[in-house]
Parts: sequence; C-alpha cells; structure tokens
Amino acid sequence: MVNFEEFSPVSERRRRDIETVTISKKGMLTLNQKAVDALERPDAIMFLWAADERIIGLRRATAGDRNSYVVRSYANNPQSSRRNHSVSGTLFCKRYNLLADKTRRYRARLVGDVLHIDLKEAPLSGMGSLERT
Repeated sequence: MVNFEEFSPVSERRRRDIETVTISKKGMLTLNQKAVDALERPDAIMFLWAADERIIGLRRATAGDRNSYVVRSYANNPQSSRRNHSVSGTLFCKRYNLLADKTRRYRARLVGDVLHIDLKEAPLSGMGSLERT
C-alpha cells in the first residue's frame, strides 16, 4: 500500500500558530512573534545548553543582567505590524560548536519558563532556499 501525504498549500514557513526559531549559519537567532510572546516579550534572553539532549534553551532576562543578550525588534516594512526579533548567538554557537553550513528553522516549545529548541528534531520544511527536509 502506498503511504500518501496530503498536500497543504500552507508551508510550515508561513505558519504563525507555532513557535519557531531560525538559526543562521553565522549564529544569529530569529524568533517569530509566537516565540517572543511565549517568553512574554523579553528585552533580553539568556542562552542555555543541554549537551546530552542537544537542546538550546532561551530564558527571559532583563537587559543588563549578567550573561544576557538583548533581543532586537524591527519591522521590515514600517507600515506593517509584523516585527522580526533577533538576538546574536554567534559566541554561544561557536562555544558549543552549533554553527551549521545552512540557515535552519526549528519548532520551539515553551517548557516552564524556558523556550526549548531541540536540535535532534528535523528543521522545518518549506524554507525556500534554506534547509529542506
């Protein structure tokens, strides 16, 4: 028997109902609005790393807190209410050897007060020229 997958015209890239984090090949992390809302719109975040589980954790912080990184928000289109939210994770990614050859987008999940990005999971598909699964 053939195992068909039903086609959906809405790619995972366009879904706004799930938390996603994109990690660029240079270590820049971009959070979608749902991910930022899950962390209660933080001014800054702290990076956490669970090596055995290969999970990146992002925890809400205040700008100026020790080991915190400022979340920068900007609009690509000044007339749009949609904003991008990014944080530089280059040093973090270098320290734990997480830099990749391609930009990848992952599903994120809030567990307690930490947003988990499980690197064992396949990156989301529908990324255009980015990583495909």
